[in-house]
Amino acid sequence: MNDWSALHIFYHAIDKREKLIMRIHDIVSPMLSEGRISQWFYINYWEGGPHVRLRMKDISAADLACVRAELEKYLEEEPSVSSLSKEQYYRNHKFDGTAQDADSLPWYGDNTVEEIPYEPEVERYGGSSCIGIAEEFFMASSETAVNIIRNVPASPGVRLSLASDLYLAAFDICGLLDVSFLEKVSDFWKVYSDDGIEKMTADPRTREVFMNKMKTYDRNSGSKIVKDWRSMTGGYFAEVSERTGNRNIAAMVLISQMHMLNNRLSVPPAYEYMIIKMLAEALGGKDNEEKRE
Repeated sequence: MNDWSALHIFYHAIDKREKLIMRIHDIVSPMLSEGRISQWFYINYWEGGPHVRLRMKDISAADLACVRAELEKYLEEEPSVSSLSKEQYYRNHKFDGTAQDADSLPWYGDNTVEEIPYEPEVERYGGSSCIGIAEEFFMASSETAVNIIRNVPASPGVRLSLASDLYLAAFDICGLLDVSFLEKVSDFWKVYSDDGIEKMTADPRTREVFMNKMKTYDRNSGSKIVKDWRSMTGGYFAEVSERTGNRNIAAMVLISQMHMLNNRLSVPPAYEYMIIKMLAEALGGKDNEEKRE
């Protein structure tokens, strides 16, 4: 058996993506329990058209074929009816924040499943000594995302508030609640911002929401989702720090893992920029208030 196998499910109906993700989980969860796969995770991605990338470890060829057949059946029963074209899609896309030659990029048909090899981003996740624990965390993150999708309302306000809580909990437990660090991270994501996001960050009501969030934050409180995420990220950060011998590397790895959780929840990078920028400003304001006291 190969170590990892991957299926890319091209599904242009973004508004129905979470239903697809729940179906994916319904397929892989019993396989994991039965030992027919040892790990799994998913991400949402853009190259080739909107799609979900499903990765499964230690799956037999026969089981892989069954998973593919189940997914193709789902696409027949719940098809995307999008009229999105390659030209429309790439013309309006910010890609990964870097310039791309749209003409040279691939394009796959809507409602199709392709087997495409998984290529681990080893250096991004701390090097060869850390990629194994990164993949374990990918699965934990995917399970967390599915739990949120199933149990937390999909309204943008609710999801963004939760994303903020998850960032705050992770930064706190990892000792990264530092204004200068948060400002550097928000500067990194700023390339994805636009006029609408900038207006939102400048809105006094937005600032008040984040200031209140910072003032009332208590690491011993919060929902089970937030508490579990705090625990997971704390343990993961400590392990990456130990294996690399470098907390700065571990911090950037954590940022990548936080980004991928948001990716799984379809929270765009522009909103990650807003969240981290607002957390930095709220933390700075809270620190200043405490100094005056």
